[in-house]
Amino acid sequence: MIAKKCFKMMSIIAAFSLICSCGKSADDDTYSYSKNITKNIKYIADYGENDIISDSSYKQSILMNRLEISNLDNIVIKPTIAFDTVLGLETLHDQAQREIDEGSAVIAGINCDMFAMESSGRTIAGTPQNTTIIDGVIYNSSSSLTNSYRMPVFAIRRDKTPYLGNIFVSGNIKITSKTGKVNEYEAKQFNRNYAMYGIGTFTRKISSDGVIRLCSLEENGNVGIKAENVTFYVVSGIDDADNIRAGKLYTGTVEDIVSNTLELEIPEGCIVFSDTLNTLSSVRIGDKVEVEYNLNSIGDDFKLADNLNDIEQCVGAYNWIIKDGIVQTKEIYTEQRYPEINYIIVEPTARSAIGVKEDGTIVAAIADRSLNEYGYSVGMTMDEWAEYFKSLGCVNAVNFDGGGSSEMILIDKSDSLATVNYPTDEESRKIATGLFVISENEKYSGYDEGSILIPIAVSAACVALAGAAVFFGVKVYKKKHSK
Repeated sequence: MIAKKCFKMMSIIAAFSLICSCGKSADDDTYSYSKNITKNIKYIADYGENDIISDSSYKQSILMNRLEISNLDNIVIKPTIAFDTVLGLETLHDQAQREIDEGSAVIAGINCDMFAMESSGRTIAGTPQNTTIIDGVIYNSSSSLTNSYRMPVFAIRRDKTPYLGNIFVSGNIKITSKTGKVNEYEAKQFNRNYAMYGIGTFTRKISSDGVIRLCSLEENGNVGIKAENVTFYVVSGIDDADNIRAGKLYTGTVEDIVSNTLELEIPEGCIVFSDTLNTLSSVRIGDKVEVEYNLNSIGDDFKLADNLNDIEQCVGAYNWIIKDGIVQTKEIYTEQRYPEINYIIVEPTARSAIGVKEDGTIVAAIADRSLNEYGYSVGMTMDEWAEYFKSLGCVNAVNFDGGGSSEMILIDKSDSLATVNYPTDEESRKIATGLFVISENEKYSGYDEGSILIPIAVSAACVALAGAAVFFGVKVYKKKHSK
């Protein structure tokens, strides 16, 4: 009787162990791991073959890391920028540490906009290509209306809803002379020191020392400008001049006019207008200034459309990968003439992107192209990257900077931020902007890197246990029936 019960128990253990071993074996080259970081944030890591990858000439295995954020209850999604200024480059980890030092509970982060690299020259290194807004403060804009139309942004509105679309930053300037004559102008760039035209606005957010350093035409070719074509207008008396916000009227006085130079230190409490086309030639010291900056979407006719002054957080992206449910293909890019069909589009590489599902769930993801401890991750083409986000249910998605910039950091069990992907450069790259997920109530649970390997260990143990159970059960059965 005892032997029969023992045999039955061993049989059950064996069956359970074999079932366990079917989920994962030590010889498998795939894994999947998920962890609820908070009640509304889930982290998923996958490595293995992916049907989306179309090129069958190489092994179709890829390492994917993603966050799915179902809502923003007790959560803030906030951009960051290197050294809290437009110019400069800093790793995602260092940017996160500054946020932590200021009291924020950063639980995740991802790299964002493309930027001018150090090889582009010291005067422009770090400048994001697109608009950056942090806590309602405008840091920089894109270089033109055309580029704003081509390049989307990811933003969070005041009501905490995500926005994927196009934003143009414009300044409406009214200058009143001492004789009472009023002239109105439009400023079309904000804290951009290259590819300049017309009237631009500068604040001390441009650099760590508050100095404007325009890109020299002699040093950088067609994105630069000659000193003799530049005039600066220093406007004093601006309320909270370092933190300009959309939809607010600012008033001040022209304090100084400086010409024929590419560098100017912005005095405290001032903003500066730059003029490269002699548009403000009638302006004099002592003239009164009123200026208001606005955010607008852009229609297909290249005219400003909906007012977006309620945007609190905004970071730039390079291109759409899904727009209004339509996957963006090489054919669509060619028709729109943006982005250029080059290696960024057609070559498999590391990718970073963010998208939104029909129900409002936000998906941030990284695809690796690198050698890692599990195998080699092949990366994705832009078409494949778009199909991946479509497979997740996203109806809109935009592509961030890829390649060596692609990085995702996440809080771990030791309450430290760790890089969860394998950067192409084998180390964190210095970048311009990132996007952080911050807990407002500090209720979160870090991921356990070691647990990714648990399925392998458990499966191997299950196989061993199953074998032992079957062997022992058979032995007991034979002994009983041999009597």
